[in-house]
Amino acid sequence: GTGSFILEAGALVLADKGVCCIDEIDKMREEDRGAIHPAMEQQKVPIAKGGIVATLNARASILAAANPTLGRYNPYQTIAQNITLPVTILSRFDLIFILKDQPDQQRDTDMAEHILGLHKLSFHGMPMIDIQNLRKYISFAKKVKPIITDEVIERLRDFYVKMRSASVEGGEASAVAITARQLESLVRLAEARARAHLREEISVEDAEAVINLMQKSLEQVGIDITTGEI
Repeated sequence: GTGSFILEAGALVLADKGVCCIDEIDKMREEDRGAIHPAMEQQKVPIAKGGIVATLNARASILAAANPTLGRYNPYQTIAQNITLPVTILSRFDLIFILKDQPDQQRDTDMAEHILGLHKLSFHGMPMIDIQNLRKYISFAKKVKPIITDEVIERLRDFYVKMRSASVEGGEASAVAITARQLESLVRLAEARARAHLREEISVEDAEAVINLMQKSLEQVGIDITTGEI
């Protein structure tokens, strides 16, 4: 009733120091999609509206899901034709995976039995880790600050240089498969894996695991990891 403006935090700001899950990101309004660029890049949300000038923290991980262009993945089209999201958004994700719903008799049978079995029981069974202990573990793991070792630096450096070289060797037709942004992603992922294991140091095993993830991701989004070509 006073006519003054009130600043309300959005999803990314509310998810500060946590995880923000976005479903159907392909249906997000263009202006909203543009607004998450600085948040994903700088972990902050700048506000300058109605006389209010502020910068809010948005130190959140983003887990997003999207549907293919026509609702179903078309194997006869390129990855770019199947994904409607702009490259500017895609490049800000550490990992991208294509999930295809392909019929598999054994897997489908196991899945059907599991889902129907849940309905057969009056209760859904006890989880392997109860919620209280899981919360304690996550809270403790967040406080771990793993340091990077020389061996890990060497392994990540070698992978980065190899990928960059492969792009150059592919000639003009090839894509630059990996940039400094992906190098930062590798460090973040390796830190996260070490933190999940409650380790004070990032191990070579962590480096190898995240390199494998990065390779699988690059393969799925249409880049031949041996040549760097699309």
